[in-house]
Amino acid sequence: MKIAFFFLITTVLVPGAFNYTCGKTCLKETVRVIANAPGAADTVAKKITDTEFLILAYNTGVFEEKASKLAHRTTGNARVKKFATQSCISQDATNKKLVELLNIKGVAMPVEMPVSLKAELDELNQWMGKEFNDKYLTRCINDQRAAVALFRQVAVCSKDEDILHFAKDAATQSQTVEDSAVSLLKYIDRPLTTTW
Repeated sequence: MKIAFFFLITTVLVPGAFNYTCGKTCLKETVRVIANAPGAADTVAKKITDTEFLILAYNTGVFEEKASKLAHRTTGNARVKKFATQSCISQDATNKKLVELLNIKGVAMPVEMPVSLKAELDELNQWMGKEFNDKYLTRCINDQRAAVALFRQVAVCSKDEDILHFAKDAATQSQTVEDSAVSLLKYIDRPLTTTW
């Protein structure tokens, strides 16, 4: 399953262009992670603008929040439910910061999530039980990895102080979520133990 950033890049921002550059810094490796597609190195180079970044981050943030709400409603696993709740709260806070940034920068907020991301949610919604948990957590891990890579590159490339600050904070937050999801996926089937 391709990650949310791939769908946004290919369907919303620049169809066919996976190789972004920021000034002299090439983001080829970052976007290869994001696109998760062979041949990314052979595609057209393009600089991602601050506006494109904000829209991309907002759309994927809304997707992540909705996926976490879906996980909270769907899973029967207490650990996954707790993770989904924490992820949703964290993503909601990030999305509020993004809305504020969009308003400050005069960027029109997307009215609805891109069709490709809606399809991803619909697909995730078809799973139940262990399969759902595995798909949700794997998806979360992949999305957070891509987000961390993108946020770190934007934190280096953007000239806008507000966006730099946001990207640095968001990279740290996404790394924490990714680490938690990796740990949870690794130990999800182990029985809960109590310590006295």
